[in-house]
Amino acid sequence: MNEQYVEKLVSRKADSKIILLRALVLAAVFFVLYLSIFFLGTLGLLAYGLIAVFLLCWLVYYVFMMTSVEYEFVLVKNELTIDAIYGKNKRKNKQVVDISKCEVIGPTDHPHVIGYHKAAKMKTFDYTSGRGEEPVYLLVAPYGAEMCKVYMEMDDRMLDGMKMAAPGKVKNEK
Repeated sequence: MNEQYVEKLVSRKADSKIILLRALVLAAVFFVLYLSIFFLGTLGLLAYGLIAVFLLCWLVYYVFMMTSVEYEFVLVKNELTIDAIYGKNKRKNKQVVDISKCEVIGPTDHPHVIGYHKAAKMKTFDYTSGRGEEPVYLLVAPYGAEMCKVYMEMDDRMLDGMKMAAPGKVKNEK
C-alpha cells in the first residue's frame, strides 16, 4: 500500500468582531442578572429573571463554542478534506478539494499565484489562523462550475504531500 496521509490542525485566532460579540453577550447576561435581582425581585418576578439568566448563560456557552474554531486539513492521496471543528467537539465538513484538478498551489507572494490572489471575482475561502505564524498558501481549485481561492497554512509535510499528489501544480520556489 502506497497511500499517503498527511494531517494538520490550525486554530483560528479570535478577531475583533468575535471578541466584541463575546463581550456583548456577557454584558447582556450581567445586565439581565442585575435587573432580575434588584428590580424583578422587588416585584415578585424573580423566577422569570432567573429563567432569563439561565437562558442567556446557555447563549454565552453557545456563542463561545461556535466562535472557537479549528481547521483540520487531511490529505489522503490527492484528496484534501477541510473540516471546521467548533468548540473542540462539533465537526463540520467545509470542503473537499481534488489536488490533481487544482490550477496552481503556492505561497500568496509567488509570481504564478499573484494574479489569482488579486482576482476579485473568484469565490474565496479563508482557512488560516489569522496569526501569521506559518506561510499562507493559495490553492486555486474547482468549486462547482467555477474556480475558487482557498487560503490555508501549510507545513513542510503537507506541502510535500501535495507535491507528491500534483507535482506540476505546486509552486514554492521563486
